[in-house]
Amino acid sequence: MKIHFLLWLFLLFVNGVSGVETDVAESVSVIVGDSVTLHTGVTQIQRDDVLQWRFGEDLIARITSESGKITVLVTANEKFKDRLKLNDQTGDLKIRNIKTTDSGLYKFETTGTRGLKTFDVNGVTDTVSDGVKVVSMMERDSVVLNTGVTKIQRGDQITWRFIEKDTLVAKIDTTAGIFSTYDHILDGRFKDRLQLNHQTGSLTIINVRPNTSGHYEVNITMSGSSYTTHKTFSVIAIDGESMLSVMEGKVVTLRTNLTEIQRDDILLWRFEHGDSDIAKINPKDKIFSVFDGADGIFKDRLELDHQTGSLTISNTRTEDTGFYHLDITSSRRTILKRIILSVFHSGLSSAAATGIRVTVVAVVLLAIVAALVYCYRKAINYRPANETVDAETEACRVSGVQSDLSRVTQGYSGYQRPEIIQPRKQGTRRQSSNP
Repeated sequence: MKIHFLLWLFLLFVNGVSGVETDVAESVSVIVGDSVTLHTGVTQIQRDDVLQWRFGEDLIARITSESGKITVLVTANEKFKDRLKLNDQTGDLKIRNIKTTDSGLYKFETTGTRGLKTFDVNGVTDTVSDGVKVVSMMERDSVVLNTGVTKIQRGDQITWRFIEKDTLVAKIDTTAGIFSTYDHILDGRFKDRLQLNHQTGSLTIINVRPNTSGHYEVNITMSGSSYTTHKTFSVIAIDGESMLSVMEGKVVTLRTNLTEIQRDDILLWRFEHGDSDIAKINPKDKIFSVFDGADGIFKDRLELDHQTGSLTISNTRTEDTGFYHLDITSSRRTILKRIILSVFHSGLSSAAATGIRVTVVAVVLLAIVAALVYCYRKAINYRPANETVDAETEACRVSGVQSDLSRVTQGYSGYQRPEIIQPRKQGTRRQSSNP
């Protein structure tokens, strides 16, 4: 009899532990302006179930299932006006555009059990976040949308969606070993234009066009957590010219298209000739600097606009002709711009200079591509083990022609890898005189 009693107590203990979750609050930190989904752990609502959510003691949402009919009720609480959404299959609660006043305890209750799950939500203030991060850029520029994750851990899940078409464009599931972009969707508009950072989950959109402009949402579920955070980005492509012509000796301004630099922005201007940094802005550290460039080519001729980050070149010279790259980096996004500048002699008209510039650029690109194709074919040809490699073929192999060919054939996509933010030759550093 004693044995049966002890067995009954043991089963009661096991059922109690496995059937009801303890009311220990799970801590949830969300940046103000972002969104969060609190998961119930319910896979499917059953007949006659009643599921409800409370904020403190106030009822804010309820789902009932009677005779197979599911009824969803979200209370008309002014505090959460139009910001709550219930999943009618699982009871998960999504809170959009988190505010500091949303901080507090959220309790999920289901039939017969109170306090089944409790979340302690804390809205963390971030002055650069306002719910939807707007990213404006010129067509053909590229952008990196940042997750805010420092390093992905095993068990983490990240998905990116193009909201306008409610379409999955990228997914990371570390447990399943999935690191995928889906660029074949939507008539191929994303073909070869999406890249995932495997360390942070950030998404790069290359060569942005009007049909890839719109809202993007990233959903982040960390390993072992019962909630998902959401960030939304509005990517806007502005029609404009990224090729400029100027008469030698005149002044030209390379524009960022920013109305005002934000405190956490970092801007870096580079000139492709000499692969050198020519200007840098870091408002947080009070850095507004211009550099002379390789061989002092820009000495005393550069000026920064401290409000917009635009770069002005005075007394232009023909050797200023070339590609100028701009990286605009912040905690939420990185914009990668490329501007082609042509400086022509005073004896040529702007139209004539433009024609010459386009012709020269086209000829140079064709020549480079032809040379790389020749090297590539020569490099991949089968070679017996005892055959001597001639110097020309070895040079092709060493130079990494596959990478170069891929980069050149992108044409004017405007894409540069995020790694270009790394320091380069700067020449002489000078503080910009612009107030």
